Amino acid sequence: MGLTVLVLVAAFAFGRLAGGPGPLAAPSVRRVSLVVAALGVHLAEPLVAAEVAYSYPMCMAISATLMVQFAAGNLRTPGVALAAAGVCANALVVVVNGAMPVSESAAARAGISVERLALDTDSRHEPLDGATRMAPLADRIPVPIPGHREVDSLGDVAIAAGAGLYAFSAAYRRRGIFTESGIMNRWEPAERC
Repeated sequence: MGLTVLVLVAAFAFGRLAGGPGPLAAPSVRRVSLVVAALGVHLAEPLVAAEVAYSYPMCMAISATLMVQFAAGNLRTPGVALAAAGVCANALVVVVNGAMPVSESAAARAGISVERLALDTDSRHEPLDGATRMAPLADRIPVPIPGHREVDSLGDVAIAAGAGLYAFSAAYRRRGIFTESGIMNRWEPAERC
């Protein structure tokens, strides 16, 4: 999550610097209720985790389904498909393993102790080992953000990149890069949304 926030802030700031001052022109998105529903599923999961077996994999599968539907309605919106692919990658590795595998060596490289990971008491995460399926999609990328160290997956990186692309396109004032037809116009800004 920290990586996504960092990328969002940096992309937005870079977009404002590169595009100059002026009003924001965020690309329009449709069916936002699907994203709200996906977030709601994640917020509700801890409340039912004790009573519902495999609640976390089910939560991830439902979220991925909702995000695919959201992306299908917003294919021309910068970053949406990339973020949805990241959610699907995370859901896939969680569903096939029952939890998100975490590389303890990547955590050590990020500056996180094994005790702090608490993998033995966390039902959403498990240690990455030889029995892990789809290991390349697991949490194995150390991200030593100052003040917030974490281990991320390829899906997390895709979510951060998609969110950053959307934030940049929202902040960039000269909208000629992202036009409805997908054609780049270097000389004249596209019409405002």
